[in-house]
Order: sequence, then C-alpha cells, then structure tokens
Amino acid sequence: GGGGGGDDDQKTKEAVASSSPLTTVAASGFFMIRNQKCLHSLYSKNKSACPLKVMVRHPELLQHDFTTKGRLFVPVDIQVCNRRDDISVSFVFETLPPNQEFDSVSRSFRESRNHSMAARYFWHGKTTQRVKQLGPNKKVLLQIHAAFHADG
Repeated sequence: GGGGGGDDDQKTKEAVASSSPLTTVAASGFFMIRNQKCLHSLYSKNKSACPLKVMVRHPELLQHDFTTKGRLFVPVDIQVCNRRDDISVSFVFETLPPNQEFDSVSRSFRESRNHSMAARYFWHGKTTQRVKQLGPNKKVLLQIHAAFHADG
C-alpha cells in the first residue's frame, strides 16, 4: 500500500510547520515493501507478459529545512524480480530526464508541462543501469536518490 492520509497526518504537518523551519515531506503513491519475494505465478506461464516485477522502497516521512540545508537527497531502493521460472532476463533500468514525464492516459512519454524547478524532483546517482541475465525467480536491488529543491 501507499502512504497514509487523514486528519492526523495533516495536523502533524501543520504542527511541525508552525513550530520550526523544518518541512515535513510525506511520500505517497504505490509501492510494495517488506520481504517481497519472487514467486511462481501465472505470469511465469504467460510468455507474452512482462516477466519483471518492480518494487520501490523509500522513506515515508522526512523533515528537512530547505532554507538552510538546500537540496534534499532521498534514498530510493528499486528491487526488480524476474518472475519467469524458465529463462534469464536482461534489461536496462533508466530514469526519466527532468524535462520528461510519463502520461498514464496515453501510456507514453512526453515533454513535461511544468517547467518550474521547485515543483519537480530529479534523479541523482546511476540513472542508467544495465542488468544482464537476471536468473529465473532472482532479484536485483538498484539504488538511486531523488533530489528535491523545495517542499511539495
């Protein structure tokens, strides 16, 4: 499941914001964590399905003072599993450049409509990683950082 929500989270954010210069950054979105395993599944039998399962792990709540510390680098672990039980898989993991975004409606990449640096995050570290011959039901951990220039 993704990040939480609700009145308690909002009250916590407001209390922190009013009592100190620190900004509380709450992450939300879909991610799978906690001892995920590559399991035999229906996908192993379906030869046309993508054999890769991607799980993302990141801190859910952070405090950072952008006025004194500047940029915030958040560690992000990306675990990729080969769900096939009969073949090895090679792939290239690549993050989007800052000027590009994924349009979930058209299921394609496009130029970003938001050119504000403050409203965006950037990937930092090994933004392109090649994985060769990830064995059947094996997994690999890729590490990268998300860099934020402001809260939001």
